[in-house]
Parts: sequence; structure tokens; C-alpha cells
Amino acid sequence: MKKSLIITAGIFYLASLGTNAVAQNVIPVNNIITETAEPLTVRYLGSQDDYLVFRVEISTGDIGHSTFIVEDAVEGELYTRSIYSNSKYQIMKIEKRENQVLDFKLLSEDKVYTKTFTTGKNDKLVQKGLAVL
Repeated sequence: MKKSLIITAGIFYLASLGTNAVAQNVIPVNNIITETAEPLTVRYLGSQDDYLVFRVEISTGDIGHSTFIVEDAVEGELYTRSIYSNSKYQIMKIEKRENQVLDFKLLSEDKVYTKTFTTGKNDKLVQKGLAVL
């Protein structure tokens, strides 16, 4: 009985060493880096009749004034709106054309956030990433 008690105690001791080693390698919660959300999110929802439909979300945080602009490479500026609130959500319909290039821009503080969409062959819409200028 004494021998089995010593073996059991030894197993618990080894198990506690393993858990202590794991616990020491855990990153403290206050050192975790969190990503900030993009201030401009544009999602292509599809086409409806002769229009391209987009969902636009703007999240400027505590910044007081921003400007949202939609530009077409051929037509120029299609839409401009000053934004004074922290967040805005909007569905936009834009007339579909062949070889179209659309720039969604958010001017906030000294930065310009741009998302670009282009129509290619068979009216397939292609999105280019977020550019911060």
C-alpha cells in the first residue's frame, strides 16, 4: 500500500510540473495586440437589373468630420457626403457599365482610404484591396 501511495504521489508531482510549465508560457492578457477595424468596408452584394449593389460601412471612431466619395474613372465624382457621426451604414446602387472602375474613398483626418472595384470580361466585378494614402 505504501509503495502504491508513493507511485501515485510521484505521478501527481510530475503532472503538476507539466501544468506549471504550461501556465508559465501563457501570454498575459494585457499584452495581446488587437487589430483596429478598417474605417471603410465596401462589400459587393451583386447586380440588380442594370445596377451594381454595394454595402458600405464607415467607422471613423472619435474623429469629428470625414468625407465619403464615390468616383468613376470615366464619369468622375458620382457621390459625396460629409460624415459627422462615428459610424454609417448604407446600401448603394451604381449604374453598371462595361470596363467600369469605381473608387470608394474615405477622407478622414490626414488619411485617404480607398477601395477600388473594376468590371472586366463578362461584367465580372473585381475588388482591389484597401489603400491608405
